[in-house]
Amino acid sequence: MKITHSKAVGAFLRIIPPAIAAYNALERSRYQLQHWDEILGTRPGYNLMQHANELIPRYGNRVLNAGFENAVYFYKGVAIGDWFGPGRYSQMLLAAQAVSRKICSKHVELRFPTVI
Repeated sequence: MKITHSKAVGAFLRIIPPAIAAYNALERSRYQLQHWDEILGTRPGYNLMQHANELIPRYGNRVLNAGFENAVYFYKGVAIGDWFGPGRYSQMLLAAQAVSRKICSKHVELRFPTVI
């Protein structure tokens, strides 16, 4: 009888850590669901895409994305600019080089503002 009792206690003790981990994960999930908007607001680009959504009626539903690839999921229009697909960065660079050559052929000096 003593062997059975210690096996039961051992089995119970093995179940406790996963049960605690599952409970903690459930609590984290509940917190995240309750504070979802606040959590998203801390992510890079989320607020930017929300502002872009507000500007759709004024400027249309297309936006050129550069550097916020993970935030385009929050944009309600068409976002171009990524490492792959239409409007990928390599295409934009080629287009920029072509425009630069065309402008320079007209003997125009290009000056870009410095952003600090």
